[in-house]
Amino acid sequence: KDFQLDDRDVEVKTTTREGAARHMVHGLDQLASNGSRPLELFSCRIRQSPGGRTVSDLVSEVESDIAGDQVRIDGFNDGLAGYGFWPGKPGLESFEVEDERLYRVEGDFPRLTRASLKGDLPRGIPDNTVHYELNLDGCGEWLVTDSPPHPGVESGS
Repeated sequence: KDFQLDDRDVEVKTTTREGAARHMVHGLDQLASNGSRPLELFSCRIRQSPGGRTVSDLVSEVESDIAGDQVRIDGFNDGLAGYGFWPGKPGLESFEVEDERLYRVEGDFPRLTRASLKGDLPRGIPDNTVHYELNLDGCGEWLVTDSPPHPGVESGS
């Protein structure tokens, strides 16, 4: 999961597609809950914008929020490096947030997981190669909010 908070896990999906929020889900574990911990899906639709914000801008805000906690700073930087980002990385595009939504992933939420399959995958199809597109237009029943709180980041900026 992208974030393992004290009281829940959060999977984050971002897309630049226009219209419906459609996200690629990679593998059978990405939207599987972790035992008794609730799972949420944060969906963010962005668009390229010359006056928008870059990943560097967002990283600076997070670094400011966690300043003084070296363990969190090291973990954050390690995570960024794992995705190919480093401070001062050139050529970053700027984006604006178009739409943000937070969903509860529970019950009949549309997803493929090991538990949702009847038996194993057919021989020759490794479970880590299962990828599918999730269209959130049909997920209003699980919508928690369309303006999730996130300190230090304003919607649409």
